[in-house]
Amino acid sequence: MGSKIITTARKYLGKGGRFIWDYFAGLARGQSWCVGFVLFICIKAGCPLYNVSKTTLPFWVPTLEEWLHKHAIWVKFKDAREGDIVIFTWHGGGGNTRTGYRDHTGFFEEHISGNKFRTVEGNTSGGKVAERTRYLSNVYAIYRLKCCEKGEPDPQPKPQPKKLPTYKKGTTYTVAVDNLNVRTGAGTGYPVKSRSDLTKDGREHANAAGQLMSGTRVTCKKTKSVGGQVWMKIPSGWVCAYNGSKKYIE
Repeated sequence: MGSKIITTARKYLGKGGRFIWDYFAGLARGQSWCVGFVLFICIKAGCPLYNVSKTTLPFWVPTLEEWLHKHAIWVKFKDAREGDIVIFTWHGGGGNTRTGYRDHTGFFEEHISGNKFRTVEGNTSGGKVAERTRYLSNVYAIYRLKCCEKGEPDPQPKPQPKKLPTYKKGTTYTVAVDNLNVRTGAGTGYPVKSRSDLTKDGREHANAAGQLMSGTRVTCKKTKSVGGQVWMKIPSGWVCAYNGSKKYIE
């Protein structure tokens, strides 16, 4: 379920708050909508937080955190995984200790290194949905919804009955999606590389987080099949070229 939450949240990257204000009649246009985004994504992913009318939902971060503390699972930072809900504090406290002010919220996506991690949040980066790099020092608490803790594994790519696409060593291909992570190995269990870890050419075609952008030309050094996925090694590292039925590199 955590994987589904992140997949759903990423569909709205770059969008402003209008879709949240339009969905929740009780959230006035122009009002802060980070909580509304979390509630909206959980509803769309099939794991709603509140069983009340969408016109009367509490949209304040402290109210959300208090509900999560009663009804969800408070997890350690080292155990956080995709789909967990992060409560941030910008004014003292932090460190996942439930101290400080409760200022903002979003979804945990993945650990990067040490106390650094990546999120998907609403009402950020100029009032949009965006991926952000955050630090443990600004974490008030991290919670996992019980629908993500029932022993139900996150959906994994299944081996396809049809033949997996092939990529030839030495051939140049094109990245077909935005925000493609570059990793240290073939699989999502390997750390994501930062922009400074990429080659000079890679840095020129990556965003600030080190993710390759659509249209980037990459040269295949070798490939590896992992279940229903095909991973490609390029000069900057490993990228997912094919996942289930979708080509990320063409």
